[in-house]
Parts: sequence; C-alpha cells; structure tokens
Amino acid sequence: MSLNETLKYPAESFQIQTFLNEIISLICEKLNERENEAINMVEVSKLCELLPAIQVKDQKELMAKIAIYLDHATNVQSPQFIGHQVAAPSLGSMVGDLIHAIFNNSAAVYDMGASGIAVEKNLIQFFTKKVGWDEQSGGIFTHGGSLSLFSGILAARAWAQSDVWTKGVDKSLVGLVPEISHYSVTRSFSMLGLGSENVRKVKVNDKGQMIISELKLQVKNLIKEKRKPFVIVANAGSTAIGSFDDLEEVAGICQSHKIWFHVDGAHGASSLMSPTYNSLVKGIELADSITWDAHKMLQSSSLSAMLLFKNKNHMPLMFNQEASYLDGANETEFPNLYPFAVECTKPVNSLKLYFHLLIEGEEGIAKIIEKLFESTFKFYQLINNQDDFISEIEPQANILVFKYKKSKNQKSLYKKVIKDGQFHITYTEFRGEGFLRFTVMNPSTNEDHIHKLLNFIRSSSLC
Repeated sequence: MSLNETLKYPAESFQIQTFLNEIISLICEKLNERENEAINMVEVSKLCELLPAIQVKDQKELMAKIAIYLDHATNVQSPQFIGHQVAAPSLGSMVGDLIHAIFNNSAAVYDMGASGIAVEKNLIQFFTKKVGWDEQSGGIFTHGGSLSLFSGILAARAWAQSDVWTKGVDKSLVGLVPEISHYSVTRSFSMLGLGSENVRKVKVNDKGQMIISELKLQVKNLIKEKRKPFVIVANAGSTAIGSFDDLEEVAGICQSHKIWFHVDGAHGASSLMSPTYNSLVKGIELADSITWDAHKMLQSSSLSAMLLFKNKNHMPLMFNQEASYLDGANETEFPNLYPFAVECTKPVNSLKLYFHLLIEGEEGIAKIIEKLFESTFKFYQLINNQDDFISEIEPQANILVFKYKKSKNQKSLYKKVIKDGQFHITYTEFRGEGFLRFTVMNPSTNEDHIHKLLNFIRSSSLC
C-alpha cells in the first residue's frame, strides 16, 4: 500500500495523533543531537539534490527526508544561535502553530476564524494598554514587521493626502528616517509610489541615535523648499546595533509641524514588558503608529507582528476598498478584519503569542526579556576584558557588536564562524566600519558559550 493510501487525505483524528507523535519524537531527537550546532551550511545545489520534490514510497522514506531537512535547518533552539533577531519559539508558540496548521482558520473574515479574531482583538487591547494608550486606540496583526511598517506609512500617506486613492501621490510628500533605519522603510516608500529619493536620511551619533538638531534642520529646510514632510520614522531598537532614538524629542518635532510619527519598534518595543527597561522607549505613547514584532523578543515563531494605532479611526486610512462577497456580518458583534489588512486570507498570527502569554504571564515574559538584556551586558564586559577583542558601542538592549583586534577583516571571520556551524552570528557595518554582531535571543546562552565563540575566532584567524 502506498503512503498516500496509508495516510489518507483528509486525515482522521487518530492518524493526526499517531503521525505527529512520530514527527515530534524525531524533531526532539534532532534537537538533542544538534544542541551544539547552530547552522549546517552546504551548497544549495547539494540540498536540492537531497530534498527533491518527488513523492516518497513509504513512511520510512518520508521520515528520512524530514531528518535531512532537520539536519540542515538553522537551529534557533541552540543557545549558540546568536545571529539574527529571531526567537527560539516557546512551547506556547508551538501550540499556536500546531492549532493553526490543523484548523487553518483566517483572521480576516469572522465566519472563517471567530476565535482567532477574538484572540487578536484581546491582544491588541492588551498591548496598546502597555504602550499607555486608551480605548480609542487599535491595531492589527500583520505578516511581519516589514508589512506592519509598510501599512503604517500607508496610513500616514492617506492622513497627509486624503485624496491619494483617487488622485495619486502628491509629489511634495517627503519622509524622514534615521540613516540606519531598516531597509524596508525605503522599500515601502518606493512600493507606495513615493520614491526612494523622497526618503531623507538623518545622521546618527556614535550611539546610533538620530541627531535631533539634524532632524530639526532637515524639517525646516524641507518646509522652506515647499516640500511636505508627512512622516518621521524613529528607531526603537535598530537592526544594525540595537539603538533607540529619543522618542520624546522626535514626537515634539512631529507635533510642532503636524507630521505623522511612526516608531519602528519591531525589535525594541518589547522592552515595554519590563518595568526595569521600559524607559528605553520613553515617549513611545506619543507615536501615531507603532511596529512591534512578536517573533523577536516575545518568543513567537515567525511571522507575528503588530501594527498599533493611537487612534483606531486612522486604521481605515490604509485601505479604501470593499468586497461585497465578504460583507454581511454585523461589524460590532461579528467583525471582519480584512478592511485593515493587506491579506484577505490573513493567518491567525496572534495565536502563537496568545498561548505564550497564557503560559508565561506578564511577569514571566518580562523576566525572559530582562535575562536577554542582562546577559548581553555581561557579554559586553566579558569581551572588553579580553586583550584581543573590543566592543566599542555599549549595548542598550540585546544586540552587541564587537571586533577581533588582530584581524583587519571582520567579515572573513564571520564567514569562518558560519562555515564551522557551531555558532550563528552576523556581520554588520556602522559608520563605514565592519563589526561582528550577535543578538542574544535565547535565555540559555551563557558566558561559557561566549568564551567558546571567542576562542573559535582566535583559532580561525590563524588559518
């Protein structure tokens, strides 16, 4: 009997249980095997040969293919994964993923995902309250921070130009962002027809923060030129070095000139969960909109992000279209969310964060975030206590950049670390200099792991 006859479609409940038990056992086995391996890089041509898109003969062959996939998957659960800003998903997140995979509900239309929409609405209320906003606020879960940021700028564009949907984009519109903003900011401007030339980049100081005097000067000059600065995007945890802009100062400029204020808190907005570190985002409540990723420091799997609005009446500005075949439900008791989202088949991205919150609670999540930050501060001291390493930029959160003093090519060291596979780190550039970079996303990462990494870098530099 062929596998597709054994594993019937659609699957019956006992098959789901039996099959998933086997898969989970294999996953746990591979996690144990690869505890000290973060990445297993081979050429894509070889991986394509190992993972052909061809039907397997039986379950044994299927399990072998799954094993191959797991052998080469980047192991974010390893404490030696300190590369990108990606969480080691919590058990709660795994529960949410599993439920969504089986029930496949949508959070765009109420009759396709009532419980998912209820979860999303409750979480939005919870997180807007953490920002410091009242019941007039609102928001939506999106498929990642880039889409959240894109939609926030979309709302700002419509707020600045009410007839943009019918007349097209006003060529005088200009946005201002830090020079180390995420690449998705410039991409969003181009996608929205605003043009990348109309993104004015503001210089940052040696800590990676926007220089407020430079921002004021640029706004002043744009107004003199008869241009219309309509949005300022500030960083709350920049991708490159984890820097936080002075949100209160930026908010004051926006209020003075009637400019939309968007905070890119994809990484750093989660500091709001910690009573110890929420001062990093002091002034975030003054924003008009906020990007906040759950799949970073809120321990959700990818992708799960929020776009929050201080005034929920601004949400309809993003999209100005109707779909009669999706309507017919009472907006209050049976609400549809598709009018506020790019996606129509919008996954229940909130479910992973929901179960994580149910299991850990606010205090538990705060402790995890504080552990990530405090570990990073310890690693900063550890690195600077070495004669042959230096970290010149003191971390504000859980992103740290450093150099091996005996090498003039930090990028080549990064490549050697990745090729070896024990650790996953990254490489970044700031102010024309190259740095090794890591992000502490796993509370299990400790000083022994960092000593081990530094020793590997030392030995690899001799090769």
